[in-house]
Amino acid sequence: MNRLYDLEANWPKVEPHVEHPDVQAVLARDLNVYLASRHHSLRYNPDEMYPIDCDDTDWGYSWRFADDYAPDFWFYTVCHACHWLVNFNLLVAQRAEPDRLWRIMTSDGHSTVWDGDQTVFDFNDLAMGVTPPKDFEDPCWKELRPGELMPVFH
Repeated sequence: MNRLYDLEANWPKVEPHVEHPDVQAVLARDLNVYLASRHHSLRYNPDEMYPIDCDDTDWGYSWRFADDYAPDFWFYTVCHACHWLVNFNLLVAQRAEPDRLWRIMTSDGHSTVWDGDQTVFDFNDLAMGVTPPKDFEDPCWKELRPGELMPVFH
């Protein structure tokens, strides 16, 4: 049974890595592919914005920011952009927990990061309260090699 990595509890360990220039370069590249695929005029600029600023849904503002509280990791989420955020998730997981063999698991419906054991590292899933897949045995899942980035497309 898989569980989600607790980004809020582990934020002091994770935070130093989300803004690393190499991580932000991959995030900007992939998030801009996502935005272009939606014919969006907005371009993600990591020096001026967070990924959540690229989210044109209201999912985050309707319930996540109740009582003016939002865990810091929520600023690195974009609804429906799991395939374009998965490389960012992988790079952050590798830096925050380098002793684990993190790899991308992808299907037509979802992409996420898994340690090959029982932990899923996924900003969006944790923020949205999504239960991680029980296992990845279903043939719809494709497992990339540990550390391998996933190509992103329009």
